[in-house]
Amino acid sequence: MSAIVSTVHSHESASTQSVAGNSFPGPLVTGVAMIAGPLLAIVGLALSIGIYKFKGADMISAMAAHHVRAGFAINISVASMVVLLIAVIALAHSITEGAPRWGRWGGVVTIIGLMGPIFFEGIFWGSYQITASAYQAAGAHLIDHANVIPSNVINVSAPCIVIGWIFLGIGAYKAGVLPKWRAVCLGLGCLLAPALAAAIVPLGIIAGVLLALALVPLGAQTLAARRI
Repeated sequence: MSAIVSTVHSHESASTQSVAGNSFPGPLVTGVAMIAGPLLAIVGLALSIGIYKFKGADMISAMAAHHVRAGFAINISVASMVVLLIAVIALAHSITEGAPRWGRWGGVVTIIGLMGPIFFEGIFWGSYQITASAYQAAGAHLIDHANVIPSNVINVSAPCIVIGWIFLGIGAYKAGVLPKWRAVCLGLGCLLAPALAAAIVPLGIIAGVLLALALVPLGAQTLAARRI
């Protein structure tokens, strides 16, 4: 009987190690996402300076005046949010190994939060298509009414981004995934929420830089060690 139990435990241990070693999304994708996500966010926000406005009419006019740059800004911003989403999934998985609750809740809440920017970039892209003078009022209406609370449930993403990055920062420190100062930088990624909600582009760039300080070295370490 003891031999059977020992064999079962041996198989379970091997299975657990196999799952850990082949966890989603894998070390290569994780490393690239952690490096590219924050950097793409910085580039997208930098390109949106002078274009991203709080009022729909102002933003439509700015997109018409800087049409090519606006197109690049929107596309790169969408890409950054998608890549950051992958990085968050991998980071949350890593955190759960040492701080399960922080990793799980931080990951879930941050994922919900990132859905907001992705949704709004879709709204901006739709408005970008109708920047001709005859249609600008419709584009402005589209942007303004996407921000209405509570008619648009996606607006819950703003507080989720704030809470999620803070949870991940605390969890990353508790789990030993990041040193204290980089964990603080990760938590301060929460500045992305007020920056996007109030169209304060410089604040968004600061948030992107802080996320880069937290995640880019971890991404480089992951690519080198292939451990996540």
